[in-house]
Amino acid sequence: MTDAPFTPREEDEALAAEYVLGVLDLAERAGAEARLRRDPAFAARVTAWEARLAGLNDGYAEAPAP
Repeated sequence: MTDAPFTPREEDEALAAEYVLGVLDLAERAGAEARLRRDPAFAARVTAWEARLAGLNDGYAEAPAP
C-alpha cells in the first residue's frame, strides 16, 4: 500500500462509488448530484458503479435516501 495521493481519476472513481453507496454527507451528495448534471464522464462512472453494485440490491426493497 502507498500513501501517494489519489490521481484525479481515482478521486472521481471514489466519489462515484461513495455516491452510489450512499455514504456521502448532504453537502457532498448535493455536489455530486450537481456534477452528475453537468459532467457526462462523471455520470458514466456513477452508472458503472450502479451496475457493479446492482446485485447487492436483490434482497431489499427500494427505500428513499435520508
